[in-house]
Amino acid sequence: MKLAIEAKAVSMRGGGVKTYVVNLIRGLLAAGQADVWLYYDAPSSLGTFHGAHEEAWPLFHKAFLGRWLGIQMAERLRACRPDVVHYTKADVPKRLLWPSVVTIYDVIPLLLPQTQPLGPRLYWPRALARAAKAHHILTISQTSKEDIVRHLGVESSNITVTTLAPDITRFHTGIARAVVADALHRLTINTPYILFVATRDIRKNAAALVRAFANISNSIPHYLVLAGKAALKRDQALEITARLPASIRNRILFVDFVRDEDLPALYTGADMFVWPSIYEGWAFPVQEAMACGVPVIVSNGGALPEVIGEAGLVVPFSTAVLRDRLADDAFEGKLADGMGRLAHDTRLKLSFKQAGLERVKQFSWDSVVRKTLHVYEKVASL
Repeated sequence: MKLAIEAKAVSMRGGGVKTYVVNLIRGLLAAGQADVWLYYDAPSSLGTFHGAHEEAWPLFHKAFLGRWLGIQMAERLRACRPDVVHYTKADVPKRLLWPSVVTIYDVIPLLLPQTQPLGPRLYWPRALARAAKAHHILTISQTSKEDIVRHLGVESSNITVTTLAPDITRFHTGIARAVVADALHRLTINTPYILFVATRDIRKNAAALVRAFANISNSIPHYLVLAGKAALKRDQALEITARLPASIRNRILFVDFVRDEDLPALYTGADMFVWPSIYEGWAFPVQEAMACGVPVIVSNGGALPEVIGEAGLVVPFSTAVLRDRLADDAFEGKLADGMGRLAHDTRLKLSFKQAGLERVKQFSWDSVVRKTLHVYEKVASL
C-alpha cells in the first residue's frame, strides 16, 4: 500500500499534534506495511524519518493553506498516485481526488470560539466542515467522536477512535534524582511544587488554578509552577498573581519555556500535577505526568476523565455550559479542596501514583498504529 501523509506538524516547535504525527509515522515505518510518502511545509523537516519518501515546500503563511493543500500538495500526489492520503491537521482540500483519511482531534473551535483569536475563529468552522467530508475520520477520544457526530453530522460508523499514549521512552519513573535536581536548579524551581504544563490560553483555565492555590497556600508548603508560554488569547493568570500578597505571589512561578530534555525531570520532581481545563479532546501532559509517577488532579472537561479513569482525582465543574466554566467559583473551591487533601494525604498520593502507572499501560502506540492501518486498508479498498 502506498500511503501519503500530510505531515506539516513535524515542523512545529512542539504540541500535541506534533507528538501524534511524529509517533504515528514512527510506528507506521516500524510496522513496514506501507510505502510511506511524507509531505512537509518546511525544508528543515527533511531527513526526519529514515525509510520514508520525503518532500517539502514552504507554507509562507496559514492564509495560503488552501493553496498548499489543494494545489501544491495535489501536484505531488499526482506524481505519487497513493492508495490513500492521510491529512493530519483536521483540514482537507476542497476536492478529494484520492481515498482520504483525516484526523480531527476535537471540535473545540465550535464549542468555545471565544477562546480563540479572530483568524482561527474564522478558519476552523470551515476547515472542520471540509474535513467531515473525508472518506474516514480518525479521532483521539470517545468524547471527540460524540462531538463530531453531534456537531459535524458524521455517521458514527465513519469515525474510528485511536486513544493516544505517552512516549514511555522519555516519560517514566527511572529519571535519576541528580537529573531532576539539575533541571530544577536550572529552572530555579523550589520544592515541593504543584505542576501545570500547557500553553496558557483561556481554555486551559490556569487562572482558576492560581486562585485555588492562593486559597490554600497558607495551609500547604508547596510552590505552584506553571510551565508553558502564554497564548494570544491568554487568561488572567499573570495579572491575578501580580495582585496577590507577596507571601503568595513569590511562591508562584511562570516558566515560559522548558527544554524537551528537561520536561521529564520537571514532571518527576512534582508533588502533584493539576490540569483544570475547561474542555479537552485528550491530554498528553496528564498521561506524561502519570507515566512519571506523579499523582494527578483534573477537571471533568471533555475527555479528561477518559484519560485518567480511576487513577486520579476528577473535580467536576458546577455547570455543563462551557462558557460559564470560565468563571466557576464552586469549581475553584472544589479544586482547592482536592489539592489540599492530596498535599496532606501521603497514602492517597501513593495510591494515585500506582494507579496512574497502571493506567498508562493501557495505552500504546502499537494500538494506535494497528487501528490506523486498518482504517487505511478499509479506505484504500473503496
